[in-house]
Amino acid sequence: MKRNFKSKVIMAMVVVFILSIAMSSQLLSLSLKTPKQISPKNNSHFTHYPRKLTLRWSAVRGAASYDVEIDCLHCRQSGQWDSQNGPAWKVASDIKATHYSFTFVGDNKGRWRVRASRGRLKSNWSRWWYFDFKTGGSSPGTTKRLPDLIVRDIRLIKNCKIQVTIANIGTAGVPSSYYDNPNAVAVQMYKGSQPWGGMILKMFDPAGKLKSPGGVATHVWFPLAANLNLSPGTHSLKVTVDIGGVLTELDETNNSLTRRVSCKKAVVGTIGTAIATLRHFSISNIRFSPASPASLNFNDKVKIWFDYKSSEDVHIWVRPMTKGSTSPNYAAHGSPLYPEGSGKGEGYFTITEGKVTVDQVRFQMMDKTQKKVLYEKSVPVKYTFPRMIAAISGQLATATISQPAKAPKQLMLDFTDAYLVFSNPAKSIQIAAQNMVLSYGSDWEKCQLKPYLYHIRQNFWKGFYWKVNTSKKEVYEVTGGTFCKLGGSEKKLNIKVDVVGGSSTTPPDRFMLRFSEARLVYEISSKTLQLATGNKVLSYCQDFQKCNLTASVYHFKENFWQGFYWKVDTTQKKVWKVSGTFCQPGGGGTLLNIGVRVFN
Repeated sequence: MKRNFKSKVIMAMVVVFILSIAMSSQLLSLSLKTPKQISPKNNSHFTHYPRKLTLRWSAVRGAASYDVEIDCLHCRQSGQWDSQNGPAWKVASDIKATHYSFTFVGDNKGRWRVRASRGRLKSNWSRWWYFDFKTGGSSPGTTKRLPDLIVRDIRLIKNCKIQVTIANIGTAGVPSSYYDNPNAVAVQMYKGSQPWGGMILKMFDPAGKLKSPGGVATHVWFPLAANLNLSPGTHSLKVTVDIGGVLTELDETNNSLTRRVSCKKAVVGTIGTAIATLRHFSISNIRFSPASPASLNFNDKVKIWFDYKSSEDVHIWVRPMTKGSTSPNYAAHGSPLYPEGSGKGEGYFTITEGKVTVDQVRFQMMDKTQKKVLYEKSVPVKYTFPRMIAAISGQLATATISQPAKAPKQLMLDFTDAYLVFSNPAKSIQIAAQNMVLSYGSDWEKCQLKPYLYHIRQNFWKGFYWKVNTSKKEVYEVTGGTFCKLGGSEKKLNIKVDVVGGSSTTPPDRFMLRFSEARLVYEISSKTLQLATGNKVLSYCQDFQKCNLTASVYHFKENFWQGFYWKVDTTQKKVWKVSGTFCQPGGGGTLLNIGVRVFN
């Protein structure tokens, strides 16, 4: 009996020992140790050029990969590390080895750290190890100020849509001139070796985040383009930014990223029942007249016919393309709303001036709001403008080209119905004309001193501000005073004040300052736009898009306007509200009661 009891005790102790080993092993598997940095040693100094370094660290048991962060002092902002103003100077993930090589930027101080990774499990970061360069390889003691675009991430989101992230890890922003044609930075995607759509930076980064060093822009790749949907399975996706090499960067070798992604689309429904409607868009049976290749005179039309299928009502735009961008100086048809189902369509395009070769024709299906591209297709062609004619000598001579009109230096749109609206309790300001908002007042300061007394000023006004008395319905220009305090010298302005609600003891619901005259002033060469009344600027119109379409036609669009823009013709001296595509010819318009002045 005793022996039996003793055996059971020993057996129990063995079981407990085995379980403790298993549990400790399991606990170890749920954590990763922090890698130990090996080289370069902390506080290392380097003088070699180019500034190439290799970071090394110890292997961590159970790690599948490693992440490295490299930081730079003074690169993005003087006196600060890049990580204090956004992401570190360089972030590298999914490193399979225990070393990482890179080329540093400028004679600056840097630092680096590393962590281990296995799926979602991450170790703690190692401590920062510091280094610096003094090489004289690029303006000793200074950093070359250039942008550096990288494709930071490619991933699938809901419904296997592709999300792409591009970062500017350089020491300068991308200039605005590289966002749009003719010098636009292009972003191109490939699925395997097959091109999978492309766009210019203006479309990828409409908010202009990459115009600042350290900026990061994320974009969902043509989410409604049916021909760019991924099928279920594993795919290799490659994205290259600045594929044409138009932008000078700190590093010209880091513009591409390739990722393998797995698309898993669940089939929802029951047998014999269709739960979801299959979306289908296509354009086929395309015909051109004259057939390609052909040479044409200016304003000669290339006519197009096509068949379409669509799962919803769509607009179909056909546009000539030259070297990946819309052809210069083109004119083309507008688009009716084509009904859901299948049908036939037609259109045309031409070139109005300049020597142009159209090498592709692009078809785009857009939803009825004209905000989403549902389908895109390009057809290779060759149409040359202008047509070459034979001279008597037998040599080829160019057909006579009329000289294009010279663009004016400045144009001015005159309003007689402009007004500023101040609304309580939000204390918001809007400036409008022709029943359309021209500014949302983000560049205005506001202060309420009494229920009926307000100070307002545009941020760039110096030495004065406006005082509005809603009880007396008067506006004064105040000088020699302090904003948001009583006092100073006042001059009454000829501005009518309308007040809604309120009293001497209760703030109004809103008040309006009605200007007897106001104007939008546009400098053609610099593309600067200002809204003014008298000699006072009301807005610098930073939330306006501007397009110099031709030497006499200009488009303007406030970012919050939906489905329309303004078209200004300086030859006819008229302004239309247009529902077409911004910065492209065509589209129906309504003539507006706005005066146009032109200054050469």
